[in-house]
Amino acid sequence: MSETLQFTSAWENFIIGPPHNRRGVLRHRLGPLNLSVTQFISTNLGPGQVLIGYFQDEASLSLDTWSVRAPLIELRKLLESSRLAEMIKDRPVAHVRRGDYLTAPAAVHTFGSIRPAYYHEAFEQLNSRTQDAVFFTDDPAYVMDTFRVRPEQVVGPGQTSTDLESLLFMSLGKALVIPNSTFSWWAAELMENQNTIIAPQEWFRDDRSEFTLARSSWKKLPN
Repeated sequence: MSETLQFTSAWENFIIGPPHNRRGVLRHRLGPLNLSVTQFISTNLGPGQVLIGYFQDEASLSLDTWSVRAPLIELRKLLESSRLAEMIKDRPVAHVRRGDYLTAPAAVHTFGSIRPAYYHEAFEQLNSRTQDAVFFTDDPAYVMDTFRVRPEQVVGPGQTSTDLESLLFMSLGKALVIPNSTFSWWAAELMENQNTIIAPQEWFRDDRSEFTLARSSWKKLPN
């Protein structure tokens, strides 16, 4: 289970390597295969190329994600018999992202932070309660204090083998409440029931405030 995901990450790290040099500049070629780096999605992409970027735009959002979802769904099957998966399956899941959204000036300007009331309203929409949910977060102390939940309801850093594993576990819940984060966006994209996903009404807080990454089938609430 975890060994497979860890091997996948190690293999990708070996093939691709760090995309930026020590000065933070994006490399043009990567890894032992001398892969070509491109930052723009186009119909001319082919073998030997690596896409690196955020791709948070309308053109990217309109693309079919099945080529990414299919292998992730296969990886998720390796987790489904685990203890954490069994705990999650019949419960709503929420992702609370703090970290860089509070400390990195660029992220604060672009995304801001989600008010706690957003999560309470989301669970009301789902006819559920915070006490019934499983929270994935990079700040367990904040979640336990703000939402008055027990430690066993919170999955924090180090409680799964990899970030990818956390994403896959999130997608196993019966419903999912996400912040304006593409990390949990991918968990939502993997959900079988797309009608049980709640996302922020306002994804960006910069000059793209009218554009949202939330799918049309997702419920959107003020954040």
